[in-house]
Amino acid sequence: MNNYSATGNMAFVNGKQLPLRQDIANHSPDGVAWGYEGSGPAQFALAVMVQEFGEDLSCHPVNYQECKRRFIAKLRGSHVAFNSNDVLIAIGMVKLSPKTIKH
Repeated sequence: MNNYSATGNMAFVNGKQLPLRQDIANHSPDGVAWGYEGSGPAQFALAVMVQEFGEDLSCHPVNYQECKRRFIAKLRGSHVAFNSNDVLIAIGMVKLSPKTIKH
């Protein structure tokens, strides 16, 4: 499982800088962002999806733009942290059972 964090326009995976994969699609030369549906969040979503599912975008369970809409755009705060499971839940690959939902 990967652990992600981001602050400012920098993103990290497992404590190392997350490759933004601008070689695949260059949405944001300034780095990552979150909390809205723009170019920085698109770059962040692309980087996360490539980290999780590989470079062949046609093999991804959802398009990275959909990951941006479902997950990255909804993150709040000046510093964010999440893991692979959070991504899988957000894109609909893992369902929460009633036992895992905390009240």
